[in-house]
Amino acid sequence: MTAIVSPLRLGGKEVWPLIEGGKGISATNHLSSGAWAAAGGIGTVSAVNADSYAADGSIVPSAISAAPAASAMTSW
Repeated sequence: MTAIVSPLRLGGKEVWPLIEGGKGISATNHLSSGAWAAAGGIGTVSAVNADSYAADGSIVPSAISAAPAASAMTSW
């Protein structure tokens, strides 16, 4: 059976050309991207919707909407 993807050398290291993270939709963060990279993939981080932290260190959840608010919509 032939593999669909093969590892490649990037920066002197062998990595799998499978990328996780960097979507900018708060679905992943530095923890998931770091774990993916540690497993041999390529982990990226997007700061578009980066986690926010309260003074006590707890994560402040982001409100993500599937559709823009009516006030944000324009007619073309």
